[in-house]
Amino acid sequence: MAVRWEGWSSYKELKLNLDQPVLGYTTLVTPKNWKDTYSFLFGAKYKLTDSLSILAGYLYSGNPIPDYTFEPTIPDANTHLFTTGISYKKKNFNFDIAYAYQKLQNRKKNNSIDDNPLDGILTPQTAANGTYKSALHMIGMSFTYKF
Repeated sequence: MAVRWEGWSSYKELKLNLDQPVLGYTTLVTPKNWKDTYSFLFGAKYKLTDSLSILAGYLYSGNPIPDYTFEPTIPDANTHLFTTGISYKKKNFNFDIAYAYQKLQNRKKNNSIDDNPLDGILTPQTAANGTYKSALHMIGMSFTYKF
């Protein structure tokens, strides 16, 4: 089991300095004000034979993005990650294959982060307010040869 701390609180704003003005602006600043988070993870490996093992793991990760700066470009939320896999080892060769399912908790956006802050108009149709539901399926493979 492990605990991981991530220092997201240093991400206060996104500042873009433009070479050419856009609508009279040469600097765009978007507040972020992310917060620090913790993750909790654990994994297990069970050796079936000298060559074959099965793997499993779980991770819970907190969400660094406060509601008032949440936007759909990074739809982060508290997340649960479940993993399983197999590892096959023969002499100097090792082959691993794994599957992971990540379920992010539903997230609601109801703030004034707009799709185009330069136009000065908050348009409800383009502000992307609503409920965000996310899930991911991932597959990973590795082939290793040890000298």
